[in-house]
Amino acid sequence: MTAALFKQVFIREYTQAQKYYTAKTAIDAVVSKVTPHSAYVSVVSDKIQAKLPATDKKLNVGDTVKIMITYLSPVKIVVALV
Repeated sequence: MTAALFKQVFIREYTQAQKYYTAKTAIDAVVSKVTPHSAYVSVVSDKIQAKLPATDKKLNVGDTVKIMITYLSPVKIVVALV
């Protein structure tokens, strides 16, 4: 048995990400880390980060890319390049 709150309270950045997800809006994200297999982007601010799979496009730290949130839950966020 687990306990759950009736009303969950989220940070402002998460509620903003929810709005982008429901509206299917493309947003600007800043690349914060690049590895050989993926790139990590800051989605709404520095508080929410997501992982982009490796692509043919060369990404560097500090680049701004257009992304779309394809899945969002309180524990996971999935984004794709637009």
